[in-house]
Amino acid sequence: MPGTTQYEVLLDFTNDTHDCATVQLQRDYGRGTGAIVLLHPGESVTLVLDAGA
Repeated sequence: MPGTTQYEVLLDFTNDTHDCATVQLQRDYGRGTGAIVLLHPGESVTLVLDAGA
């Protein structure tokens, strides 16, 4: 039977527009509610999805 391999997923978001942009998770995932990231033009953020979480 094949084994399971856990890995992390990195999602990079970059605001390449001339306006501010927001990133918001659609689910709570048990990590505080309503978290929103505001990205100014040229800014970026990385979201890390932990293995097994």
